[in-house]
Amino acid sequence: MCNFIFCRWYYIAVVPEILVSLKGWGNPEDIDIYEILEAGTDSTVQMESQDLRQLFIAAKIDVLPKLFILGDNKKYNGYYNRPLPILQQLRCFVLADLKDQESVSID
Repeated sequence: MCNFIFCRWYYIAVVPEILVSLKGWGNPEDIDIYEILEAGTDSTVQMESQDLRQLFIAAKIDVLPKLFILGDNKKYNGYYNRPLPILQQLRCFVLADLKDQESVSID
């Protein structure tokens, strides 16, 4: 038997390594997707440091491609995949926004 959970969207988040360390985000399960979405899109949020301003959502996609190029200067569902900063260590996370349905079991 297999269980499936449907995803509404996948977000490609780019986070400075120093912010990952400060927040304790060792893996994607540690991340609050809504915190990143707010920081990545809300220009009125008061950012405390340069590192927080470097956090961004590169893409919002409905299907994960086999290959995704970070920094390709394209827009994906309203999110700008901007060129990556030079000489800055970054971490990339794929975050899933799940649909409000129960999982489906397949025998």
